[in-house]
Amino acid sequence: YSIGSITDNGVSMPIVNPYAISTLSLSHNVVVTFVLNNYAVTASVSGGNGTVTPATQTVNWGGSATINITPSAGYGIAGITDNGVSVAVTGTYVITGVAVSHTVVATFGVNTINNPATVTNVATQTLSGSIASSGHVTLSANTAATFGTVAYPTLTTWTSSVNLVSGANIITATFANGTAIV
Repeated sequence: YSIGSITDNGVSMPIVNPYAISTLSLSHNVVVTFVLNNYAVTASVSGGNGTVTPATQTVNWGGSATINITPSAGYGIAGITDNGVSVAVTGTYVITGVAVSHTVVATFGVNTINNPATVTNVATQTLSGSIASSGHVTLSANTAATFGTVAYPTLTTWTSSVNLVSGANIITATFANGTAIV
C-alpha cells in the first residue's frame, strides 16, 4: 500500500511521509487514505512476425498478469524477456506475485528443421542404395530442399526432399510409379 491522499482540517495536503504539522495552536483533523499499489505490465514484439496481447495492463500488487504470445504463420517464438531477463519460451506467459512494473518483449524466428543425415531404402526393399546429405540443411517453413537424385539402371529415378508442413517434419520420396511418405 501507499498513501493515496492526506487532508488536514478538510484541506488537501501534499503527500509526504512523514506528514508534519508545524504549529499546534489549532486542533487538527488529519485523514490519510491508503491505496493498493498497482503496476504497469507492458508487452511488445521485437522484429515483427507475431503478436502479444494485451499490450498493456495494470496489475495490483501481488496480482497476476497473463500475456498471450502468438507467432505469425511459418514462425515460432524465439525468445521472451521480462525486464531484460530471458524467461522460458511459452505461448502464454504468466507473471505471478507482481510487485514491480514489467516490460515483456517477445521475438519470433522462422520455423526451421534439419534434414536427417541419411535417408535409406525409403520406399521398398527392392530399391537399393541411399541418399546421404552433406550435413545439416536449414529449411524455412513451406519450402523444400533436394538432397540428391539417384538413378538405378533397371529401376526409376527418385528424389528425396524434406518439407515442413503444419509444424510436422515429413520426408517424401517421389518415384515414377508413386510417392512414399516416411
